[in-house]
Amino acid sequence: MLELITRTAEEDERIFAAVMSGSRADVHAVKDVYQDYDIVYYVKDVAPFWNNTAWLEKKFGKIAVLQTPETMTLMPPDNNGAFVFLTIFEDGNRIDLTISDKLDIPEGEPAVVLLDKVGMLSDIRPRNDYWFVKPPTEKLFRDCCNEFWWCLNNVAKGVARDELPYATEMFHYVRDMLNQMTDWYIGVMYDFKVSAGKMGKNYKRYLPEEMYRQYAATYSDSDYGHIRASVYTGCDLFRTMAKSVAERFGYEYNLAEDENMTAYMRKTMGRQAGRFVSEIFGEKPAQWGLRGDPFLWERLQKRYADVRLPYPSKALKLGILQTFAEFAGERPERGKIYYAEEFAKEHVGMSTGGLSGDFWLNTAIPLLLERLNAVNSELGE
Repeated sequence: MLELITRTAEEDERIFAAVMSGSRADVHAVKDVYQDYDIVYYVKDVAPFWNNTAWLEKKFGKIAVLQTPETMTLMPPDNNGAFVFLTIFEDGNRIDLTISDKLDIPEGEPAVVLLDKVGMLSDIRPRNDYWFVKPPTEKLFRDCCNEFWWCLNNVAKGVARDELPYATEMFHYVRDMLNQMTDWYIGVMYDFKVSAGKMGKNYKRYLPEEMYRQYAATYSDSDYGHIRASVYTGCDLFRTMAKSVAERFGYEYNLAEDENMTAYMRKTMGRQAGRFVSEIFGEKPAQWGLRGDPFLWERLQKRYADVRLPYPSKALKLGILQTFAEFAGERPERGKIYYAEEFAKEHVGMSTGGLSGDFWLNTAIPLLLERLNAVNSELGE
């Protein structure tokens, strides 16, 4: 592909220089088959190439997916006179091709001159350390810590209010500060002679194994209990790394800010926030009645996944009886066996539809009510 890119520039008299940047030009980047070709063709006139997909396809092959930022309104283009083709071809190659009439290579950025017909690129001096993590000033360090701890109040409020999109998006925003501190921590570990990678892609490569596992645990699903756990894990990790960075440069870590926001979060999104009735179904009974009983148990667990605690025990009992009737045709009675056709169809076999009235009235319902009452008592209800 690189040969084709270079040959295309050589054969087209309108193109007088070609440069490759990005990861393929960075001697420190990990090489693999997924790397893009970040290419700039320098021309006197961009107009003949402007949105000229026919030319692009003729030179490089059938296009599978294409984006042209200069033609978009969703994300306003740079409007710097250049035209960009972001292209994945049917053979799997991706080329990010910029057609430009201006020399706009940032000073020192890794770049490989593929072609220079007029000697315009003789002054390019790439630096191998261009993408290395840069040490923070004391002001940057303090600002990062303050932004991290301050913005966590929004995460806590989102959890307490049961505003899932807001809470998770705010934590994604806070993650920018966690990532910044992670970059500096990696810089300290390697004497600022490595790159943490775009969006932390090199974290697994450079962080100690246990610390990377901790970082990975800061990602969560939509369960509020898991969200709280990921937030506190992120706080522990940030604290550890920030103290290490502060020690390396002789900066002061604002421990009061840390402790006060942690206390605020524990109060605001405490154990009660985001707990649901489904948790009482977590531990299954030691013994079932009939083969269909576990499937009804699972259905009930899903049904109460969004019902917040505390919850009235009478309402739970009534809900279980009604759910039983939905599948069995009537509420359970002692000494009777029931048949849930839906379970039999889903799990194949007549016996998988069997429900025991004795199991639900004598074992399952009393067990669940006992668990619910314990949780309600724990939550002060």
